[in-house]
Amino acid sequence: MAKLARLGVTAWRRITQYRNHVFACDGISACPTGPAGLTIARYAKYEAIPDHIVSDMARDRGPRSLDDLRWELDHNAVAWVASIDGRVVSSSMSRQGCHYTRWLTALRPQDLVIFRNATAPEFRGRGLCPALMQHVMLHELKPGGQVYVDCRVYNAPSIRSIEKAGFRWIATVKPVRRAEQLLPSSQTCRAGVR
Repeated sequence: MAKLARLGVTAWRRITQYRNHVFACDGISACPTGPAGLTIARYAKYEAIPDHIVSDMARDRGPRSLDDLRWELDHNAVAWVASIDGRVVSSSMSRQGCHYTRWLTALRPQDLVIFRNATAPEFRGRGLCPALMQHVMLHELKPGGQVYVDCRVYNAPSIRSIEKAGFRWIATVKPVRRAEQLLPSSQTCRAGVR
């Protein structure tokens, strides 16, 4: 019986857990701007993030998330932090397509990938993540580019947020480890991405 249960779990993981939906968007859509008092800040370096934001993020996502944040920023990502009355309520990251050697779908240098979207539990369901993604598109999307985002196939709340921000589903694929996707941080953008 235990062997049968393990086989069932393995099959479930192959079907759901190890697959990501990929969504694309051509740019800004008519999306809610989020609740009153929402402010959004952009950070390209970990050292530039104020201490109160770092502590809010560590409290909501755990201290390991700060290591992930530092690694992403060291590899040409940009952190976006949404706050209400000084309290971090949502965050996201973005990276230009030219910094990828490969991704879940073909990218061009002018494309943009938004990833690591997160909202504090007590602020979920208020349209913060769609508003944040629209803000990122407004400030980072280059002319002629598309915006991409992915999430696990079983993450229904994320899928709703992504679709509310104006994205459409384009594929379901096996994820690729972030370290395998990127150019070394010392290299500058390439002319093209396959």
